[in-house]
Amino acid sequence: MSRERAEDRLAILTRGIEILRFVARNRFGVTISDIVTQFEMHRRTIYRYLDALQNAGIRIHKSRKPGGKGCENIWKLVTPREHMERIGIL
Repeated sequence: MSRERAEDRLAILTRGIEILRFVARNRFGVTISDIVTQFEMHRRTIYRYLDALQNAGIRIHKSRKPGGKGCENIWKLVTPREHMERIGIL
């Protein structure tokens, strides 16, 4: 692998971790608009990062924004307890 390609992959990984940390710091969740504003990225790129994080096994859950107007969802990290409740163990 060339040095430039390795640096590109590292930059992508770093950005994914930054997005994960941003979502984790906001325990009530964030919207795609929040992430776009924070990182100045295109919405579609944000969705790709969130999909990649989910595919890596990180429990990021999308749900309707409570009491919000419009149809924007919130994204948040799911705690182990919340995950067990969702799958019916607790």
